[in-house]
Amino acid sequence: MKEFNELINSFSVKILNEVAVEGLSEYLMEYINELSEEEYKIWLDYHFKNCERKDLIGYSSHVMCICEK
Repeated sequence: MKEFNELINSFSVKILNEVAVEGLSEYLMEYINELSEEEYKIWLDYHFKNCERKDLIGYSSHVMCICEK
């Protein structure tokens, strides 16, 4: 994240939000693929609630940075 923040800060933009794209899904893929439809809905709710947690963003392979010019 340090390199990412240095890159973003080199532009004259205001960071509005940073979101983990995969979060922990990449590490739990096999487990998630076996979930029932109801369990999957619960997983998605959990996943979306954690995508913006700053302490978990580093687990994701990709980060989306929402900025304002």
